[in-house]
Amino acid sequence: QVAQALWACGRMVAFEDPLRDKIEFGSEMPPPYLPYAKKYASFLLSSKDDLSPKDVAQSIWALGRLKISDNDILEPFGELAVKISSSCNSQEIANILWGLGTLRYDRGDNVAVLLHRICTSPSLREECTSQEAANIMYALGRMKIHDKDAFDCFSSIMMDRLSDATPQGIANALWAHEAVKISPPRGLLDCWAKKKLGIVGLMLKKEDEEK
Repeated sequence: QVAQALWACGRMVAFEDPLRDKIEFGSEMPPPYLPYAKKYASFLLSSKDDLSPKDVAQSIWALGRLKISDNDILEPFGELAVKISSSCNSQEIANILWGLGTLRYDRGDNVAVLLHRICTSPSLREECTSQEAANIMYALGRMKIHDKDAFDCFSSIMMDRLSDATPQGIANALWAHEAVKISPPRGLLDCWAKKKLGIVGLMLKKEDEEK
C-alpha cells in the first residue's frame, strides 16, 4: 500500500502540473506532499525484498514525476530495478526507464540490463506497445544513451504497430533519435507527417516530381 501511496503522489503531480501556480523567478512551487513522498520511498527501500516488480516500476515512475533524484533514493531504486528486471513485463520496464530517463539517471550499465530484458525476449517484444516503445526511446534520449541496437529494436516495434501510435508518441520517438544523433526510420517520419499534418502524400508526390 505504501508503493500505491507513492504512485498516487506521482499521479497527483502529473495532474496538477499544468495548473500549478508560479512563484517568484518563475520556478514551480513544489507540491506540499513531496516530503511525504520521499518518506514513502525511503520506507519502501527499507523493505525492498518484499516489493513486487509492479511496486518497483510504479515507484520509479513516481520518482520521475515528482523529480525526486536524491542519490540515497534514486541509486538504490536503480539497482533494485536491475535485480527484479527478469520478472518485469514490458509495461513495467517502460515505466522504470521513463522514470529514470526523466531524472537523467547516469548508470548506463543498469539501463543496458533493462533494455536487454525486452530486446532479447520475443514474448516481451510482442507485448510491448507502440506507446511503451516511444516512452523508452524518449527516456534514452533524455539520458543521452546512444544505443543503436536498442533504437532499432524499439523503432521496429513502433513500425509494426504504427496504426496504434499517437502523433505525440511518434514525435517523442523522433525527438529521441535526434537527441542521440541516430537516423530514424523513414516510415516513422512519414507516419508522423500523415497523422499530425496530413501532408505525407504531398511530400512523396513532390519527391517523385523532383526525380
